[in-house]
Amino acid sequence: MIALLYFVGLGLSSKDISLKALDVLKRADRIYVDNYTSLFVNSDFKVVLSEYVDQAKVSFVDREFLEGEDYRRILKEAALRDIVIAVIGDPFIATTHIFIRIEAEKAGIPTKVIHAPSILSAGISATGLQAYKFGKSATIVFPEEEFFSTYPYEVLYDNLLRGLHTFFFLDIKVERSRLMRVEDALKLLLRMEEFENKGIIDLGALGIGLGRIGSDNEVIRAGSFKDLLQYNFGPPPHSLIIPGDLHPLEEEVLIYICGAPKTVVKHWSSRVKKLRSKST
Repeated sequence: MIALLYFVGLGLSSKDISLKALDVLKRADRIYVDNYTSLFVNSDFKVVLSEYVDQAKVSFVDREFLEGEDYRRILKEAALRDIVIAVIGDPFIATTHIFIRIEAEKAGIPTKVIHAPSILSAGISATGLQAYKFGKSATIVFPEEEFFSTYPYEVLYDNLLRGLHTFFFLDIKVERSRLMRVEDALKLLLRMEEFENKGIIDLGALGIGLGRIGSDNEVIRAGSFKDLLQYNFGPPPHSLIIPGDLHPLEEEVLIYICGAPKTVVKHWSSRVKKLRSKST
């Protein structure tokens, strides 16, 4: 048998783990679990898989391990036996693990991917917005002492000029126990507006907050920034979507399924159209 390096998606919650993924996890000689990209929202990985997987084979690893030189150790092992890198969500959505896969293939180590729901696909689907109308996505990160990135604002601006929706991943720093909430993201976007001053967002702008998508207690709420700042989304993980040009069906989805006030949706649709007309 040829040894393989597997990249296994675990989905958005422990209940998402597929039969295909379980089969690979049970047969693997070693499992490295990405313990920093995201987090399970309804159950502990060890508890769920203890029935199927020998816990002696499982190692929870941090960013330094998978993105530093330790990845070479994984490649050496994968040349001889089946190794798994397990990732919450889909293996190559919002992660850097593609680098390891490339290095493995360069070294002649075969790789295989087991896909699963990701926050990007599930979050878009949960809102009812049309997937093909999403533009570039970005991550809103916590500011550092001497660094405040306005890149997410630039992405939002470019998407709005083209009428496209914007999906924002929110910063997760598991090692520091810092998990960004919708409230934090909105405040940072408003702060970016103060820096860039392009007049695209304010407290009346339309947003869609997502909490624990894929879990039994997921939350989807659309409304103005002012309303969302006061809404309790519960514990993270959270995500945020800012819509662009809205099809009439998308407007109805936001109103009747996501709870947005009709006046907020109509006002935002008008603002986006005006912004686009000024840019042409």
